[in-house]
Amino acid sequence: MTNSGPNDALDVNIRDKAPVGTTITKWSAIPVTGLTYPNIGGTTDLNETIAVIPNGLTAVYEVTVQTPVNFTGSLTNTVAVSSRTNNPNSSICPNCTTDPINSVLPDIIIPNVITPDGDGKNDRFVIVGIEHYPGSVLFIYNRWGNQVYSATNYDNSWTGDGLSGGTYYYVLQIKTGQSTKSYKGWIELLK
Repeated sequence: MTNSGPNDALDVNIRDKAPVGTTITKWSAIPVTGLTYPNIGGTTDLNETIAVIPNGLTAVYEVTVQTPVNFTGSLTNTVAVSSRTNNPNSSICPNCTTDPINSVLPDIIIPNVITPDGDGKNDRFVIVGIEHYPGSVLFIYNRWGNQVYSATNYDNSWTGDGLSGGTYYYVLQIKTGQSTKSYKGWIELLK
């Protein structure tokens, strides 16, 4: 929110309520020289009143919105801004701004080696980002095509317990919106 003047803006209230079906998981105020924020961050809808925004300064907040896993498309986020100071430029909406939010599902990173030797490093088959895909299904097969492990809602816990060292093959299925995306590859189990 920028105060374009000509006067300081007093008691500026900035409200950002999460769009329907989403939640605000984090917000933070970005420091600006000459501006004092009442709070530096939070984990719910943003509702802050800045006592004074001097002429020419911009209040900046970064807001993280979490969408449902099956969400596809885009959202419109409306931030409401009001002030006790009149806006001399009535041709511009003084109390709102609308910015599109693109929903991007996070990438996942699948390792290809685990070393379950108890040293706390690479002991488990940890798929980075899998927590963003509830309902994911993981299948692991040996070199003869026999299934040796399966899990729904995979939680990064597979260690290859009870198996010999060697090459294994995985199929990971994650839900992205209305469809399912499959990842296939190999993993080397070093014991």
